[in-house]
Amino acid sequence: MTIVLSAILFYFLNVLFFLFVVSLLSFISVSILLLLKIEIRQWLVLLLALPIIIGTQFFLDKQMDAIELRETDIVIKGNGEIVKNTANKHLVTTDKDLFIAIDGIKPYEEKFSYTFQTEDGQQQAIDILISFHETDMETIRNNFQVFKEVLQSIDNDPVRYFSRYSYYTDVVESRLQSEISEKVASLKKEELTTAIMVNIIETVGAQLLNDEERKLFSIELISE
Repeated sequence: MTIVLSAILFYFLNVLFFLFVVSLLSFISVSILLLLKIEIRQWLVLLLALPIIIGTQFFLDKQMDAIELRETDIVIKGNGEIVKNTANKHLVTTDKDLFIAIDGIKPYEEKFSYTFQTEDGQQQAIDILISFHETDMETIRNNFQVFKEVLQSIDNDPVRYFSRYSYYTDVVESRLQSEISEKVASLKKEELTTAIMVNIIETVGAQLLNDEERKLFSIELISE
């Protein structure tokens, strides 16, 4: 089940549902006490019902997720269907495979700065430009599965959010740094010309990224 609600309706239904749960459990508690012919003050009934109310709310929260959406968010159900009309709305879902692409599909760029050690113990600082491409839903879904597996290998919590930026930092970045570090460490500082560094970045990028990842972004050296 997946429902999209306006902010006002979401908060109204939230309060209404909470009051319903409180009233229902209080009624059940009183009925049981009357059935057992136990006399007890009303405030004690509410006190006794409180742990049950909290437990019920906790159980229901585990069964569904409530998510506040931004204008650029794209909501994709577990079956691949795109949820429409979600801008600045609230989403309530029991779909455990649903996820949200939080950086949309439009292109943008980010600069990353790294420092590596050369063969002769010198420091080589470089700036890399990651160009995130305009992409399609199929590419996002395919890469999300890889992203999800990587994150859940560390922490088995559900993965609800995906971005091309996070895919780079969580899946690719450490491998990229390792590969560049290995190549830079085999050369002396004076040998690392701009042309050599461009070649290193292009070679590593070509070897590191698979076809689906190349649809998400490209990697290049920012030369001075």
